[in-house]
Amino acid sequence: MTYREGPGFPSTPPEGGLPPRASRFALVRTRFAGSQSLFEPLVIIVIGLALGLVDLTSTEVSGMLRIPALITGFILVGQGLTLLEDARNARVAEQVIEERERVSVGADDAAAGVPRQVVVPGAPDEVVEPARTPSRAFVVLFLAIWLGLATLANPTAPISLILLSLLSAYLLFAKGWRTMQTTSSVE
Repeated sequence: MTYREGPGFPSTPPEGGLPPRASRFALVRTRFAGSQSLFEPLVIIVIGLALGLVDLTSTEVSGMLRIPALITGFILVGQGLTLLEDARNARVAEQVIEERERVSVGADDAAAGVPRQVVVPGAPDEVVEPARTPSRAFVVLFLAIWLGLATLANPTAPISLILLSLLSAYLLFAKGWRTMQTTSSVE
């Protein structure tokens, strides 16, 4: 089995090996529960697209605000697409687990002719290393602070750009802070 760290992925198995089927199902269900909502990714994508479009149409605003706003718009759209993919993977994983639970509860695997899958705790299918580094979190935090300060320094910018920039700076800062917290807890 492949274990991945981060939002939308189950955590590493306990020291004693894989948990029993029922508790493994509960573990996966609780880890994926937050990733199944499509509302959050769609809102983040819409905010990122709106920020990018408003930024591109605001030609009278200085580049000190337009540059971080455009970069933030790209990051928010990418984050929303990643969350959508995580939600899709969570749904697929839940369907597979429910199917395995239904097959194992319904009848004996050998009697039903279903080949039994052997899971070896020490040999994962693929090795997945956490790709998070503290420097990424600091770059995201720096961009969020830059966008927030540039927004506050340009009071003559259109109100839609100011509001979207402040909201995006908050979302980006929260993403950087979460990344920094998970990075420090992994190490």
